[in-house]
Amino acid sequence: MNRLTGEPGKRLDHFLQEQLTQYSRSRIQSWIKEDRVLVDGAPAKSSLLLRGGEAIDISPADLPPLKATAEDLPIEVLYQDAAVIAVNKPAGLTVHAGAGQHDGTLVNRLVHHFQGLSQLGGDERPGIVHRIDKDTSGVLLVARTDAAHRALAAQFSGRTVEKVYLALVNGRVKDDTGRVTKPISRDPVRRIRMTARLATALQRFEPLVTAKPADFDELLAAAAPHAHATITMSNCRRVSPSTKPPLRLVRSA
Repeated sequence: MNRLTGEPGKRLDHFLQEQLTQYSRSRIQSWIKEDRVLVDGAPAKSSLLLRGGEAIDISPADLPPLKATAEDLPIEVLYQDAAVIAVNKPAGLTVHAGAGQHDGTLVNRLVHHFQGLSQLGGDERPGIVHRIDKDTSGVLLVARTDAAHRALAAQFSGRTVEKVYLALVNGRVKDDTGRVTKPISRDPVRRIRMTARLATALQRFEPLVTAKPADFDELLAAAAPHAHATITMSNCRRVSPSTKPPLRLVRSA
């Protein structure tokens, strides 16, 4: 049991969120509803306005069982500690359930291999802070605690995380280097595709290798160990394609 002293002028639930940052808002709300939070020895509502000096006793409950089904499938862990896990997501693996797929995802594997994961992503997305497209390979960070989830989410939201992509581009891009400044977000009609209309994003690109179509397999093999994600170059200016346009390995950040 934890005991805190109330501060004047604050709602009970807001005060607890400020003091118990390692727990999610939903967990604290559930404890209040389950009478696991007592103010001067009595149950209280979330909206209770504190006068100051109250004895607030909290009896945390264990996390509920994860609802994502555990599946004993392999997962490549690049790094792990008490707060985060870094995994190598291969191309072809969906991160979490959705769009008609409810098993065989990275989350199903994570639930099997790691019993404690952040619950801020909900029952179907435990530990998931960010996402990588199904057909994209790359490093994905997973939060083991709610506090780690918040910290990682703040870094992604604040754009302090640098993401580097490698992509194969079929065709001739007019400029060797440049920036894609058009907005990028999910297509509202074709939900499995992205569109450059609804959100804000910035992509810088530069070519690393140029090859003939006949060298596609060799180029792809060279890119595979380093590819973090794929990007669309459909918004870049192109020159008229030749009969056999070159393939380029493009680095984008």
